Amino acid sequence: MKRSWKDRNYRKALAVQLESLVGELSRLAWLLQLEDECLLEIHEVMALTGLKSRTSVYRAVESGVLPDAVKLGSRAFWRKSEILARLEKS
Repeated sequence: MKRSWKDRNYRKALAVQLESLVGELSRLAWLLQLEDECLLEIHEVMALTGLKSRTSVYRAVESGVLPDAVKLGSRAFWRKSEILARLEKS
C-alpha cells in the first residue's frame, strides 16, 4: 500500500527521519571543520609539504615559509589549517 502525504502519521515519521538526517549532517560538518584544525606531527608536515627531512622543515619555519610549531611539552606540532594556508600562498 502506497502511503500518502495526507496520512498524518506518515508525515510525522518523515519529519523525524528528516530531523535525524539534519542532525547527522551537522555532526559531519563539525567533524570536517575539526579535521582542518587538527595538529600535525613533523612527519605529517613533511608528507604534506614534500620536504625531505626534519631539518628542512625547521629551516622553512626559520625562513618564514612555514608557520611556527605549537609546543606541547617537548614535542612540536603544526596546525594543519596554517600549513595549508601557507602552501596556498606559495
